[in-house]
Amino acid sequence: MRTRLRLGPSVSIAMSVLAVSAGHYATSAHAMVLHEVLTRLYYLPIVWAALVGGSVAGLATAALASVLYVPHVLLGWHGWPTIQVAQYGELVVFFLVAVVSGRIGTRLREERDRASAASEQREEALRRLESSMQDHLQVDRLRTSTGLA
Repeated sequence: MRTRLRLGPSVSIAMSVLAVSAGHYATSAHAMVLHEVLTRLYYLPIVWAALVGGSVAGLATAALASVLYVPHVLLGWHGWPTIQVAQYGELVVFFLVAVVSGRIGTRLREERDRASAASEQREEALRRLESSMQDHLQVDRLRTSTGLA
């Protein structure tokens, strides 16, 4: 089952990634805690995209986040190789989170579709039962009125 992301959420997701990236570039390298928080904020639009649009949308968002994040890692942390390695590892996790969230989103949609189909089947069965009861009531009334009871 393929799900497409509509334009509104796509723009919001892209704007979220851009905002997080802008925060990274505007923050001093000495504010390490803030950089850690900003890095974790990338996960929100990745998960949102994957849940709403499937793994492909999540992967596309992870790719956008990565493209915007790599220059920050290269330029902002070039003197700190240990931190750079950890941040490159974070890029891998972006993509893993996108895939896992996409699969969860797909399963949620499938369950919702199954529940909706079951609900429609119950409603149809109830309509048939009500119709059958009405038919039986009419037959009983005819029998009673004609004295065949």
